Amino acid sequence: NSGVEVTWNQNSAADGEAAGGGGPSEVFSKPAYQVGVTPDDNARDTPDISAIAGGAGVWVAVGTQHGSVGGTSAASPVCAGLWALVDQGKGGGGITDALTKIYSIGTSGAFNDVTLGDNGGPDGLTPGYPAGTGYDLATGWGTPNVAQRIANLP
Repeated sequence: NSGVEVTWNQNSAADGEAAGGGGPSEVFSKPAYQVGVTPDDNARDTPDISAIAGGAGVWVAVGTQHGSVGGTSAASPVCAGLWALVDQGKGGGGITDALTKIYSIGTSGAFNDVTLGDNGGPDGLTPGYPAGTGYDLATGWGTPNVAQRIANLP
């Protein structure tokens, strides 16, 4: 994996721009797998990982129809496919307790760390949470590196 394509807020969602979600939950408490890893805020922090969501999107063909999709319509199936590859690479027995495992290998090279940019503020003008080294509230651990996830996932 050699990069990540993310659409950050430039102007506003009304102008066709979008930003990644992320930040501390106002509802859910911090799960055990995030303690000591994510900010000390007693909240479930998101995102866990990042995937392609913006720019030109992902080109999809179904039967005779085709076009591009973005946002979670692109990122969710990409992540599902990556988990299928990881499961296959681990012998095909299924993967349980995936979030705990993601956090246990966060710094192992199993993710391409995104260290620049931010996820944009709600008004499209102010910055959101900054990306940084390791886990951050803009990109989580970063984008998956499938070979390293297979090698490092317990």
